[in-house]
Amino acid sequence: MDNFNYVQTRKLTLSGAGCTSTATSIILSSLKLPDGATNITMADFGTIGHMVLEPATSKEENISFTGVTQNANGTATLTGVTRGLGFVSPYTEVAGNKFAHAGGTIAIISNSAPFYNRLLAKGNDETIEGLWDFTQMPQSSAVPATGADLINKTYADALVLGVLTTINVIVPGKAGETVSAGQLVYFDLTDNEWKLTDADTAATVNGVQLGIAQGAGTNGVAITGGVLLQGVDENQSGLVEGDVMYAGNTAGAISTTPGTTEVTVGIAKSATELYFSPRFDQQLTENQQDLLVAIEAGTDFYAASAVGTDSYAITITPAITAYATGMKFRFKADVANTGACTLAVSGLSALAIKKLNDQDLATGDIEIGQIVEVVYDGTDFQMQSQTAIAPATVDVQVFTSSGTWTKPTGALAVEVYAVGAGGGGGSGSRNASSTSGGSGGGGGSLGFKKFNASGLSATETVTIGTGGAGGASKGTAGDGNIGSVGGDTTFGTTALIVAKGGSAGLGGTAGSPAGGAGGVIGNGDIQVVGGAGGNGRNDDAAGNAGDDTASAISPRGGGAGGGFNAGSAAKNGGVGGGFITNYVKAGGAIGTIGNSSISLFYGGTGGGGSTAAGTSATGGAGINGSGGGGSGAGTTASGIGGAGGDGFVIVISYF
Repeated sequence: MDNFNYVQTRKLTLSGAGCTSTATSIILSSLKLPDGATNITMADFGTIGHMVLEPATSKEENISFTGVTQNANGTATLTGVTRGLGFVSPYTEVAGNKFAHAGGTIAIISNSAPFYNRLLAKGNDETIEGLWDFTQMPQSSAVPATGADLINKTYADALVLGVLTTINVIVPGKAGETVSAGQLVYFDLTDNEWKLTDADTAATVNGVQLGIAQGAGTNGVAITGGVLLQGVDENQSGLVEGDVMYAGNTAGAISTTPGTTEVTVGIAKSATELYFSPRFDQQLTENQQDLLVAIEAGTDFYAASAVGTDSYAITITPAITAYATGMKFRFKADVANTGACTLAVSGLSALAIKKLNDQDLATGDIEIGQIVEVVYDGTDFQMQSQTAIAPATVDVQVFTSSGTWTKPTGALAVEVYAVGAGGGGGSGSRNASSTSGGSGGGGGSLGFKKFNASGLSATETVTIGTGGAGGASKGTAGDGNIGSVGGDTTFGTTALIVAKGGSAGLGGTAGSPAGGAGGVIGNGDIQVVGGAGGNGRNDDAAGNAGDDTASAISPRGGGAGGGFNAGSAAKNGGVGGGFITNYVKAGGAIGTIGNSSISLFYGGTGGGGSTAAGTSATGGAGINGSGGGGSGAGTTASGIGGAGGDGFVIVISYF
């Protein structure tokens, strides 16, 4: 819009002869403010002024002017006059509107159609000063182009609804290696260069600024066209509209499938265009977000196993790419284990499953359908869930014959009980009268010791003492035969415990032979001598019982055989020694063998009964370190003395 102002003047008329129809300057008789003294200059009008000549007549003419000269004679000359302006915009010269005007013709400043219409039309550029209020919003179909432009509703709707063309954010950048237009790159803070991404390497896609190269670049050289940080990239090919695009596992690649490190970079707009809007340095990675979803769904680190016995394998969602110390997994076993077993997760290496930190699983530790929980310790999987078979708190091994003890894995403390072998019972004498049965053999001694399991070797030698043989039958007149001594029992390759065997019982005599002494003290924290065998008798009584001292916990001695004297009746054998009543064994009746013990500890065996005529009974054989019973006396032949029981070892391991 032309820059002009409202001007109020005194009455104006043309000076002198007036003007012709083609004059470009017009002289007024005066041009002053209403005060009649102050001259009006062009500055009062602005850049242009308007005037009407001979208004309301047939010669009414609209003119404009651009200059005012105040003359010395009081007249004023208008210059830059444009004649015969049209009454409708645009206000240009119209030949038919130009007239000649005589001197004294009336002229009116600004009272013209162009003046008023310009005020209403606003048909050109103009800077408006001050505040303009509108009762209705101004309308425009123009698209804003500069920062000071107003926007219309259509533009605002398009902006909110995303219809507008995306504004690309592009920055200059230097390549850190050879890159091409359309390749996905990341900003390396170590050298401030843009390099190709690779989803196989998390550091190139996670927690870094991503971009798309808009042109080519080589190491150390600026990338042509810069790097797109956000917006529409038009350097793609083969895309499918609407596909979600990810960082690929190939250097600089964009893929329709997530790479090893899942990072979304945008959505395909067309076959060649990508809406590029990558995330940057968020606290949760997309893999972690997937994991949160999996946790809600119950699929985090859990799956049913497959493959086969002792080789378990699971695939979890999301899959892992490497084991990390502390990772926890749960699986439902499809089969029971039959021994040591392994677990493979997401196709990674199969690792051993251990219990109690470092022990292989035993058969049946995992049942079919059992939920098993394990934790990766950096080498193996440690089983956290309870085993199907409750772990033993003790391990008991009993040796009744020589062999080798193997230390159980995980044992903390070990207790060892060692018992020497019992001595053999003596045989009774053979005499016509006043004769005695053989005496009982002594029980082996007991040795006991506690060990720290770590102080024992992986294996230790166990030697079991052999029970002494009973005295042989006496077929000719005379004293009975003595039995044999019981053998020693030892534990440990270097004899850490020694339990001595019991002494043999003496053969019957005309008097009363002594029973075999119990095994003497050997080696151990606790050492108890064995029980003595019963003494043989030649009077009118049964054989003496073996030692039954209540305070002793070692094997007992055997009972003596029954004896008789001239004219007396035959007698029963003596009772075997015992610590607990139920473990005491009676001697044999007249002419029968003595009983054998069924107890692991304590019980001796009974002696055999004598006979007044004929062969007497055999002594009972000892077991578990007890002494053998003596045989009874006889007139024809004595019985055989009972053999002593072999020793034994009990090893108890605690976990």
